[in-house]
Amino acid sequence: KALQAQIQPHFLFNTLNNLIALNQMGERQRLEDSLYEMSEMLRYILKAPSLIPLAMELQFLKYYCALQKLRFNDRLSFEILSKAGEEESIMIPKLLLQPIIENSVLHGIEPCEHPCHIRISIQNTEEYLVMRVWDNGVGFDTGILWGNSIGLNNVRERLKSFSPNGKMEIKSTIGKGTETIIMIFREDMEDNT
Repeated sequence: KALQAQIQPHFLFNTLNNLIALNQMGERQRLEDSLYEMSEMLRYILKAPSLIPLAMELQFLKYYCALQKLRFNDRLSFEILSKAGEEESIMIPKLLLQPIIENSVLHGIEPCEHPCHIRISIQNTEEYLVMRVWDNGVGFDTGILWGNSIGLNNVRERLKSFSPNGKMEIKSTIGKGTETIIMIFREDMEDNT
């Protein structure tokens, strides 16, 4: 239940306001597509089990970023690159990456005046499933990171619970952006499935 609360109410309110604007502008197809994305996203949050296939998480992130793009228009672009293979059979904790992307939007992109990009990339290595979230937003001082971020602390704790040998790293440069790397130890994944 606490995990389901990760989607911030302001995101939902902003999305609903954007949907109203699309309706007022008569953009029926964009409105219909956005309503579909939002309903699929909410279905996933409320009904998917706590461990889900990587493919489901990536589809959720696509919907989430598309709805954020409604708000930012040309100021936000995103891409999802997966070289993991086996996306249907790799199981991960639900909503593991969403709080990281939400932080990118709120703290990296929202204060930016230039167009920003989010890249989500997934790669399998012999030892780890490596998931990276990169943005070219405003960046921040990583020295003050863990004290105030409920979302990131939640991700770190859930990663530790799912993959005791996993790792989470955050690199950021003020004025250049942020990269978050989550590494799930493959043997831990096998123990959880």
